[in-house]
Amino acid sequence: MTTKVGKLGRLKRLQQDEKGERDSAIAVAVVAAVAIAVPSERGMFELYKATSKGGSEWNNWARRLTVCWSCSAESFIKAYSSHLKRSGKLEIPTWVDIVKTGPQKELAPYDPDWFYVRAAAVARHIYLRKHVGVGALAKLHGTKNRRGTRPSHHRDSSTGVQRSVVQALEKIGVLEAHPDGGRKISQDGMRDLDRIATAVLEAEREEEEEESEEEEEEEDEEEADEE
Repeated sequence: MTTKVGKLGRLKRLQQDEKGERDSAIAVAVVAAVAIAVPSERGMFELYKATSKGGSEWNNWARRLTVCWSCSAESFIKAYSSHLKRSGKLEIPTWVDIVKTGPQKELAPYDPDWFYVRAAAVARHIYLRKHVGVGALAKLHGTKNRRGTRPSHHRDSSTGVQRSVVQALEKIGVLEAHPDGGRKISQDGMRDLDRIATAVLEAEREEEEEESEEEEEEEDEEEADEE
C-alpha cells in the first residue's frame, strides 16, 4: 500500500501489524504530518475528521497532530492567551511590567498581556514535542543582539523568564515533569489545547466559507449585470 500526501510524493509502505490496515494508513499520514513538508490545511482537517472517532494510539496521535497543524500558530496563541487571561488561574509574577525578556533587549515588552502570550506560545511548542527544557525555550524566543557597527548575532532570551512561564503552566496542570528532563504536556493540558485548537480551526473554516459565499454572490451579480 502506497499513500500520496501533499508534496511528499509516494511514501514507503508501512508494515501492517496488529493495529490493522486502517491504523497503518493513518500512521503513514502521521509520518507525513511530522515531516518537513506539512500537508495542506484542508487535507489535515479531513484526516482529523476521519480519525476523531478512533480510539487507538495511532488515531489519538493523528488527531492531536492534525488539530494542531491545521490551526495557525498566530490564531491559536491569540485564542489560548485570551483563555488563560479569562480563567484567572495563571499566576503572574509581580515583575512582568518592568522585566526585560532578554539581555539584548532595551525595554520591557509594550504589551501588558505579554506573559499570557508567552505562556500560550510555550504551551503550544511543548504540545508538539515529547519534552522541552528551559534552555531550548530560551533559544527559541531569542533574538538578534545589536552590536552597533559590528555584525549582529543571535542571543538567547532570559532563562529566568522562561522558567517562570513553565512553572506557572505547571502549577495549573498544563505541563508536567518528564522523566528524561524538561517538561511535557499533561493530559489535562492536552485536552484544553485540543479544545481551543478545534474551536479556532472551526472558526477559521467558517470564515473561509463565508468569504467563498460572498465571492460567489459577487460573481453572480456581475454575471447578472452583464446579461
